[in-house]
Amino acid sequence: MTETILLVEDDESLRRLAQRLLMKFGYTVLAAGDGSAAVARCQEHPGDIHLLMTDVFVPDIGGPELATRLLAMRPGMKVLYVSGSNDALQDGGRLAGAVNFLEKPYTQDQLNGKIREILDGA
Repeated sequence: MTETILLVEDDESLRRLAQRLLMKFGYTVLAAGDGSAAVARCQEHPGDIHLLMTDVFVPDIGGPELATRLLAMRPGMKVLYVSGSNDALQDGGRLAGAVNFLEKPYTQDQLNGKIREILDGA
């Protein structure tokens, strides 16, 4: 079985790079450039989506709000937030509590390691 990742990244070049890496690791990837497109991809996909990988700062629907909406549709889906700024984790940032977070730029080993950690429940 191949795990499916919904990748949400507004920067097209970063989205394409991340998609290529994820596919190289063997994942099925649904890619979206903004929150509305991600909601549509989630609604249209007939199978399971195992992980939402979203930038914290997504146009039109921020990453945390997007995760809340998508988790209501797919409660078993796990979430990985990525951002070029760890300010998202600070007090007053968009993320609160214990969350799965990966700071950009990341290496392919860091990306795959974090995803496996989340999906395997480690």
